[in-house]
Amino acid sequence: MEERPCEAVIREIFKRIEERYGSVEEFAKKVAVSPNFLRLLKEERWDDMPEAIYVKAFIKKIAGALDMDAERVIDALYQCFSDKDLKTEISSIEVTKTSTRVYRWFSLVALLVLLCVGAGLLYMHEKLKSNMKVLTEETLNKTFAVKEVPVQTGLNETETQSFPTAEVGFTLSLKATGGDSWYRWVNGDKKREGFIRDGEEREFTCSKECLLKLGRPSVVSILFGGKLLRFPFNNPCLLKVTPQGIEVLRGGR
Repeated sequence: MEERPCEAVIREIFKRIEERYGSVEEFAKKVAVSPNFLRLLKEERWDDMPEAIYVKAFIKKIAGALDMDAERVIDALYQCFSDKDLKTEISSIEVTKTSTRVYRWFSLVALLVLLCVGAGLLYMHEKLKSNMKVLTEETLNKTFAVKEVPVQTGLNETETQSFPTAEVGFTLSLKATGGDSWYRWVNGDKKREGFIRDGEEREFTCSKECLLKLGRPSVVSILFGGKLLRFPFNNPCLLKVTPQGIEVLRGGR
C-alpha cells in the first residue's frame, strides 16, 4: 500500500528527532513542545488534537527545530485530517474573495430586511403604547420577586430597600500542578480556550450545563463544589459539568 504524504512527513519528523535529540522527551524539553502533542501526532490521533491555531503553532516550532519546511509539513498533514480542514482553518493567508456584484446585492437585500423589521417594530410599539394600561402597585408586586435587604442609615435607624432577585450559576476553578495543559470551556454560546501554565489558576462560571476539554488532565486540579478533583489519566478528555457533578464524556483512556 502506497504511503500517504502525511505518513511520510510524520516518519521523517520522528526520524530526525531520534537522530538529533535521542528521544521525544528530550526534544520536547529542548524545543518547549508538549510531549503529549508529539504522541498524538505520532499515533495520528487527529480527533484528540487541540484547536487548529495551536496545531499550527506546534508544527511550525517542530519544523523549525528540525530544519524542515513548515508549509510543506502542514500541507502534508492536511491530507490526514478526517473531520478538520487544517489548511483552511489555520492558514491566515488564504481568504475567500467575494465578488463586488454579489456583495452589493447582499447589502441591498440586508438593508431592505432591516427597514422592514424596523417598520414592523415601530408599528408594534405604537400599538402596544396605545393599548397599555397603567400597572397598579399590587400588579408590580406580583410580577417581580423581591428580596428585602436591611440598610443602615443612622445610629439607631434601619430602613429596608427591595431589589429583584436574580438566578446565579456556579463556578469551577482550574489549577495547573506539575505541567502545562490547553483547555476549552463552553458555556452555552460563550467559549474560552487557551493554555494554563504550571502554577496558574483559571476560574469559570457556568449558568446551567457546561463542557470542559482538557489536553493533559493529569496535571490539572479542579475545585468544584468544595471538593478538589484530580484525574489519573494523561490523554485529552471531554467533561460535562453540571450542578450535580462532573461526567467524563470522551477520552481519558
